[in-house]
Amino acid sequence: MSAHQGGDNPGKSNGLFSDARRRRREEAETKQREEEEGWEESHPGQGAGEASRDPAADHELPDIPWVHHRLSDYEGTEPPERVWVVPDWIPREQVTGIYGPPGVNKTDFLVQLLMALSAGLVFMGYQLERMPVFGLFCEDTEDEILRRAGRIAKHYGMSLSEFPDFHFASLVGFDELEFVQFDGNIMHCRTALKRFDKKIMEIGAGFACLDTAPHFFGGNEIDRRQVSRFLRKLDAVSIGRNCGIAITAHPSARGQRSGRMDSGSTGWEGGVRARIALTKPIAEDEPIEEGKPPPDTRDRQLTLWKSNYAPPGQQIDLVWDAGVFTTAALDPEKAKARGPNAKAACEEKFVEMLADHFARGVYVHTSVNAHASYAPLVFSIASNHAFSVAEFKRAMERLMGAGRIRIETYGPPSKARNRFIIVARSEQKQEDT
Repeated sequence: MSAHQGGDNPGKSNGLFSDARRRRREEAETKQREEEEGWEESHPGQGAGEASRDPAADHELPDIPWVHHRLSDYEGTEPPERVWVVPDWIPREQVTGIYGPPGVNKTDFLVQLLMALSAGLVFMGYQLERMPVFGLFCEDTEDEILRRAGRIAKHYGMSLSEFPDFHFASLVGFDELEFVQFDGNIMHCRTALKRFDKKIMEIGAGFACLDTAPHFFGGNEIDRRQVSRFLRKLDAVSIGRNCGIAITAHPSARGQRSGRMDSGSTGWEGGVRARIALTKPIAEDEPIEEGKPPPDTRDRQLTLWKSNYAPPGQQIDLVWDAGVFTTAALDPEKAKARGPNAKAACEEKFVEMLADHFARGVYVHTSVNAHASYAPLVFSIASNHAFSVAEFKRAMERLMGAGRIRIETYGPPSKARNRFIIVARSEQKQEDT
């Protein structure tokens, strides 16, 4: 059977794709001409040299007023609950930083996050609330974004037509990307920022992202004052439009060496309300060699390095495979249980399994070298990976620190061995006092 007689026809498929893209560009150009004509009608006598013809130039950015309050006036009232884009990780009405070194597939992560939010899907182990989203991409072309989105849609068993609330623009090669520019200490908001805010307002976006931040910041990245003013302006858009905003960036060389994956600038670190890092996990005894990429692995780790509204230090183990992220050890059906109670749930599971194994005479301990008895590994396997080895390890450390479990030596002196035991509540109380 020839390529033209039934079956898939790559040439035809590519042609249809090109036709669809051409129509989209023609529609966008027509809309722009109509808006420019409307602008000219509302600005008679002003030529292109006298004022901008971009309709977004007249768009008004949200202005957050300075309002004085008196605490006593709020007696008997309850403030609304905090609203999240991703519970405990990405707050709404605030700016979040998403950092990661080259090669960890940040763009795949970002596209999948946007798609999952736009369709109300499970991602990062969470059942996400459905909302319109908007993404600006400065390093990937339109075609590349569509390739990534196609792989992710296939993973979810869906087609691209089922993501009508995912709005995006590729700005590769586009001039005048900067949202703000500085003349000394004076910050000027540019038309690009107004376009961004206008689109968020038009589609009612609940989440928007800027990939990557340096493309949109027209100032000195190590000038704390300029960085702070830029982030405050993004905060104004976020609050004024009830939309969470994420900015992506590469960590500094120092940030990569330290493992914190930050920019090295206190202005960026202090200006965002949450900072997330996507990395390839490295064993504690494996040194990070400067100038060399991290080991080639599908494993990824998401770490909440900073949060003003949730406990920092939370981690999620992920797997990246063929352009798609999945959780390493969590059944999607348990997604709703992820969040503030995950640590406590893991600790209780650890204690439960320790009691069960001890009762059967199966002893475990802390030595990672003896895999058959290493508690985190044994419990992760025995629980059908309800929690990952890394999660059980962190739970073990917390339980030991809290005095709920400890290592005891058993057997004759000539063959003394170590095992975990659960500390009786009466002993815990004595230790507390």
